[in-house]
Amino acid sequence: MATKKMTCPVCDVALVQRQLGPVSVDECPSCGGIWFEKGELDQAKDAADGDLNWLDFKVWKSGDLTADLTSSQCPSCGERTVLLTCGETGVSVDYCETCQGSWLEKGEFEKLITALEEEITDLSFSEYAKESLREAGEVLADPKSALSEWKGLASVIRLMRYRLFVEHPKAVEAILSVYRAAH
Repeated sequence: MATKKMTCPVCDVALVQRQLGPVSVDECPSCGGIWFEKGELDQAKDAADGDLNWLDFKVWKSGDLTADLTSSQCPSCGERTVLLTCGETGVSVDYCETCQGSWLEKGEFEKLITALEEEITDLSFSEYAKESLREAGEVLADPKSALSEWKGLASVIRLMRYRLFVEHPKAVEAILSVYRAAH
């Protein structure tokens, strides 16, 4: 049985497969847009920057998100897509509510990664503390949870430690001096 050939929702050109890190995505050779099947956008994000693995695309859940029905059709299932625009990021994604795939125009994936990296850079120590507790709760709720949950918790704790160094250098000096005195 032959697989259905997907076409670009912008150019109506056949999409070609290419690797984006470990993820095989469908790209338009004409406009450079990329189609991500369900879950592939998260996988590509994690591969682009491992520190982002715990974010789970909260951008889709943000209160600063607007959604507008588009005239574009999903390249995978043919349903109409919804244009999701996330406030300050400047990133718009055509999202299919039926198959949960995402279409990003050329350069939008890179913009999305940059926006997420800026988001984690802007978090305060207390926000990292909240996130580490949330991540720990997810791990404890399912002790057999995926390795990705454990990696997410480790990333949050590491980033929280860095933020502590930045926000409270005197406290870090005090901790280090106690540590040195003990050893």
